[in-house]
Amino acid sequence: MKKKALIFSALLAIMSFTAAADVVSGISFAQRWPWNGKIDINYTLEAVSQKTTPVFAVNFYGRINEGEPFELSALEGDGVAGITLGAGVKRATWNAGSDVPGLLTDALQIGIVALDVTEQANYLKVELDSGKVNYSPTFTMSDTAKSGELWLRRVENGSFTMGSPAAEIGHNKYADESQHQVTLTKSFYIGVFETTQRQYELIAGSDPSALKGSMRPVDSVTYSALRGAAYGATWPLEDDNRVDRTSFFGKLRDKTGNGLKFDLPTEAMWEYACRAGTTTAWNNGEDITNALEDPELNKLGRYAANKTDGKGGYSEHTTVGSYLPNDWGLYDMHGNVCEWVLDRLGNFSGDATDPEGPSDGDYCVLKGGRWSYDADDCRAAGRHGSGAILIRSFIGFRAALFQ
Repeated sequence: MKKKALIFSALLAIMSFTAAADVVSGISFAQRWPWNGKIDINYTLEAVSQKTTPVFAVNFYGRINEGEPFELSALEGDGVAGITLGAGVKRATWNAGSDVPGLLTDALQIGIVALDVTEQANYLKVELDSGKVNYSPTFTMSDTAKSGELWLRRVENGSFTMGSPAAEIGHNKYADESQHQVTLTKSFYIGVFETTQRQYELIAGSDPSALKGSMRPVDSVTYSALRGAAYGATWPLEDDNRVDRTSFFGKLRDKTGNGLKFDLPTEAMWEYACRAGTTTAWNNGEDITNALEDPELNKLGRYAANKTDGKGGYSEHTTVGSYLPNDWGLYDMHGNVCEWVLDRLGNFSGDATDPEGPSDGDYCVLKGGRWSYDADDCRAAGRHGSGAILIRSFIGFRAALFQ
């Protein structure tokens, strides 16, 4: 311990070297204590793009005695997963004692290189084995994308009409599908697919599904397992999308870096993403014409009337991505499994901005319908409710990423 005190005693005087991109400014850092090898780093990201929620690719470097820069790896906090959302002041912690054992110099410098990659970051990919996060302008369908990786699509902020007209087949006045205007002020990411069994297992360590298949959606997963029974049960009362660390999303956040707030989408986010600019019952721009079996839904997702069509190889829920996507490249938002969203079930309160649902209630909202439902229960506006600890083979989810 005395040696570590000598190793790091001069780090308070470290100077940063110039970052290579204009989006980085205000780099400052300080060692926590002379006997502690951790250094807190503060920096500011300034958006080049005019998008509401900019995306930055971030790398941290060190340099000793004006030598060649080396990449810092023992990091926690904003940007350490390689990507971070939103401009403003950021903070990371470098465990210098772990990263560079035996460091004996007071001539260490720290630099940060960041690029505003908003225009290229249409998709975000998590490599589930390592937790590494990358951005991509494009997505290519593959088995790996349904199993060893988690892909999310960027959805720009905007406004839409939520709910369904009273004349729409299947319109449910008791579940409150009243139409109202919703504005989402922040861009977000949402899963290209429903989260699959292999993806879930790589994060949670096991697969609870009753109907097995590595690239089928995980089923029999509870709201409580996804967010936790403590902090995770209090949405929307807890700030900052807090979840229990032992929950699925808690583990995913730990693995990818504390700056990335993976969670369930809100009901409004889910329906906005499902519709992809459409106002009809189906997200391909067509309206429902039959409550039991609808030819347009046959193209879009697994439900009771087409569960023997062979697509995806199963006759209950089936392999994700077996049907056509919507215009934003999202699959299976009609049918396959019902999907948990953040909100509790309750009546809408009219036009809203960034709605979060009721602050209390016994049921959480399920969206999208399932493989055993008739067509009218799989509409974009359809909504059902379930207790947070209910285990059923027709309930799954898709991940989202908040700013």
